[in-house]
Amino acid sequence: MKENKYYLAGDFGKALSTVFMQLDELMDTETGEKELRQITLDNGMQPFTDGKVADSVGCTANVVMLIGNKVVVANAGDSRSALSRNGQTI
Repeated sequence: MKENKYYLAGDFGKALSTVFMQLDELMDTETGEKELRQITLDNGMQPFTDGKVADSVGCTANVVMLIGNKVVVANAGDSRSALSRNGQTI
């Protein structure tokens, strides 16, 4: 992330968006496919025999960056983040 040109320029939202898209693209490569297959095996799941693993799996993620007094949040999939203080959403 720290080598990302948007991160270096201080555009943290664009940096997170770019990294999420790069990961999505990686999942559709041969290298990404091999890594996904290994993760399924490492976690006791059945390996996929037909079609691409990326077509059969998904993910959700929440990433929060605290930069000085700024909070930058990125969500992937059907996940969301909420910030609260004393039980109240802010």
